[in-house]
Amino acid sequence: MMEAANDLCPEKANMFGCIRLSASSVVRRIEELGENIQLRIREKAKKFLWYSLARDESAGLSRTSQLLVSICGFNCNFEIIEEMASICSIRGTTTGEGIFMEVQKTLQNDNL
Repeated sequence: MMEAANDLCPEKANMFGCIRLSASSVVRRIEELGENIQLRIREKAKKFLWYSLARDESAGLSRTSQLLVSICGFNCNFEIIEEMASICSIRGTTTGEGIFMEVQKTLQNDNL
């Protein structure tokens, strides 16, 4: 947090050093930010005339694959909007069916 404060407002960065946040406060705030982002994506997606999905899967050293689903669409004003719709972990063997199920969850969650 101090690094961000130094970048954003270096003249008042020392004030941020006095703020103590519990782990639960940080987790709650991150969850609120995530919910806000999802709400924004849903609102933008309602106005899409057309959209496309892209997905990227990567597997690290563990047996857990990371699946990233992003959406790109345009509205009636021809504004192009691109957002990361979801990122999820797929444990064990990654199959086409598993990827499809995760993409389908993303579509349902974002009302697409």
